[in-house]
Amino acid sequence: MDRRLFFAQLIALWGASRSASATSPGSEPYLVAATRGSGREAMVQFSSKRGVSFRKALRSRGHSFVSNRSRGHLVSVPPVHTGSCLVTDFDGREITEIRAESQRQFCGHGVTNQNDTLMYLTENNSVTGEGVVGVYDVVNGYERISEFSCHGINPHQIERSVSSNELIIANSEILIKRESGMRQLITKDMKPSLVFISSESGELIRKVSLPRGYEQNAIRHFIQAADGSIFVAMQNRHARDNVALLGRYQPSSARIEPYKLPQKLFEQLKGYAGDISLNQDETKVILSSFHGNALAIYDIDDESVRLIPLAGVTGLRRLFDGRVIAIAGRGEVYEVDTQRVAVKKVTESYGDFGWENHLVEI
Repeated sequence: MDRRLFFAQLIALWGASRSASATSPGSEPYLVAATRGSGREAMVQFSSKRGVSFRKALRSRGHSFVSNRSRGHLVSVPPVHTGSCLVTDFDGREITEIRAESQRQFCGHGVTNQNDTLMYLTENNSVTGEGVVGVYDVVNGYERISEFSCHGINPHQIERSVSSNELIIANSEILIKRESGMRQLITKDMKPSLVFISSESGELIRKVSLPRGYEQNAIRHFIQAADGSIFVAMQNRHARDNVALLGRYQPSSARIEPYKLPQKLFEQLKGYAGDISLNQDETKVILSSFHGNALAIYDIDDESVRLIPLAGVTGLRRLFDGRVIAIAGRGEVYEVDTQRVAVKKVTESYGDFGWENHLVEI
């Protein structure tokens, strides 16, 4: 089939079915992720069953997205040092662009408050490396109205707590220096952490870290479980001792407890965990490793780990119906079966783009 005709038919199909709610039981959600490539950065909206509905060029890389359902807005957030945020509606029409304040750089993630009137973005002080949360007024054109301290260096993922009015922030503690060609610097003084702050005042509520010996395991992503646990995905591509890519924080604990990983599996995964998800009954944690070309399936109870080879895997997302979706390779989408420890391709390979790190449900 002619490629242009193929996409035209997909768009027509999407338009006919767009009225189905993404959160209604039985409906198929639409997902948004970014693509990467030299001069080919774009946002792609797709359904795992219906294919691509549209692609829109971005001015800079889009690491992740903030989905504001009540206003029908999507905000593309770039990784550190790479550009501005683009705000569009759910049909890809541009609303506004958000540029970083002087001496501030976006750090890849954001979240809205409970009524979608404020947006919080993780940012860096480009001079000191200290992390802040930029607070943006959604109602007044995404005006930046305040900032809170992240109480750490190079914050990355930020989420609203599922059980309180707190914001949770992953501080990676990885320094990024312009004079070193924007390389990530692992230092002996690292203290990666999860930080809990008030979404209203920015007041520090608590800060938890890894045990001694794991200080160079950068924390960048996490997921909240129904029992209040928070699982963190870690990166340390140079570790020889105390190797771990997954940690667990429980409210009754004073620190994050790492899940130790056999050295062989750590090396297979190249010391890198990208995205993280839980399966439907929250008995297993899934980690993606782009550099290791694999998924790691952790059993929470017995702490066993099994790998699924998957070239170029990046983003993971657990959908409302419990399925876990992974994006990988050249425009491919997979469904992850944690019981059989297998994946099933649910789209063809489009062959003309690679995925960025995350996907969101709208």
